[in-house]
Order: sequence, then structure tokens, then C-alpha cells
Amino acid sequence: RIHKEHVVSDPLLIPSGNAEHWLNELRPYQISTIRQYLKTTGFEGAAEKWLSTTGTADIIPFGGGRGSRMFWDRFKAEFRQFLCDESAYSTVKELLKKEAPITRASFIAVVGSALASTLGLTAVLVTPALVLMMAAVAEMGRQAFCQNDARNVDTTSDE
Repeated sequence: RIHKEHVVSDPLLIPSGNAEHWLNELRPYQISTIRQYLKTTGFEGAAEKWLSTTGTADIIPFGGGRGSRMFWDRFKAEFRQFLCDESAYSTVKELLKKEAPITRASFIAVVGSALASTLGLTAVLVTPALVLMMAAVAEMGRQAFCQNDARNVDTTSDE
């Protein structure tokens, strides 16, 4: 049984495309790493790994080291708020509606910048995680994704 408050009715204009279409929007250096992650986990798991990547020993991990789980949780919460909360990010959503129809690349740029700004990060860091989450949404549908969120179900699929 689906409760009325868990139904997404706002017609957020998400560009069409399957998971592979979304992944193809990434840069070659990003997609090679992402594809390695996807060999062992689902889209959300790969997004979490991306945001927790340590890189070389000389730099601080993207996610800030020990706090990378908290960083992932913040990103995931903001993404779900953008996607599932009709009133969240209203300025961004209005911009997307005004520019409709919008390409996946434009959607990623606009939403990635908005999420990055909210989180105090650069869009370059956030974009691959956003693309992975949109690939998950493409596979299961926005309504199902948001309903899973409402039931506090993790959509990460370890395969």
C-alpha cells in the first residue's frame, strides 16, 4: 500500500535514457574507474566508492578520509531531497522546466552544480556520483526510487 505522501507528483523533467545512456555522459577518466566499481557493486555502491576514493597517498580522500561515510550520507540525502521532495531545489527545478526539453548533459551540469554548491564541493567531484544515482533511477524509475527512500530502503545492489 502506497501512502499519498510518498507519491511523487511533481513533473520534474528528467531527460530520458537508460542507465548506459547516463553513464556515457561521464568523461573517459571517470568512466574507467566507475566501470571497475560496477564490477563489484550496484550504482549506489559505486557512487559511494567514488566519493570515498583516496587517490594517491599524498592527497586527502574526496570524502575526507574517516568521515567519508558521513559525506556519502550527506550527498545521498541531498540527491534524494532533490529528486523526491517537490518543494526542494525549486529554483533549480524551475530552471530545468524553463529550458525543457533538456539534454542529459545539461541536466547533469545544472543539478550537479546545485548539489555541489549545497555540499560545499566542486561539481567535478559530485558529477560522477550524480550520474550513477541517475542510472539507478533510470533502472527502477523515479517513483520506485522515491518510494524506497520513503521506506528507508537502501537501493544499493551488490552483485
